[in-house]
Amino acid sequence: MTATYIKKHLECDIRERQDVNVVVPMCKACDAWFDEGYITVNSLGYVDCIEDMNSGKIVKFTK
Repeated sequence: MTATYIKKHLECDIRERQDVNVVVPMCKACDAWFDEGYITVNSLGYVDCIEDMNSGKIVKFTK
């Protein structure tokens, strides 16, 4: 597990970097998908997938 910043770490100010609500625990695979934009965290704090999981971008990433 790794702590993934919901907001890019470089865009966070000092206060946000210390705020536990700016990070979410993810496995390394989910962290990679999050960094590439395949999954996101919604306003309720839940992880959402992109709508078209069969898109060429997803298929290419998983091969």
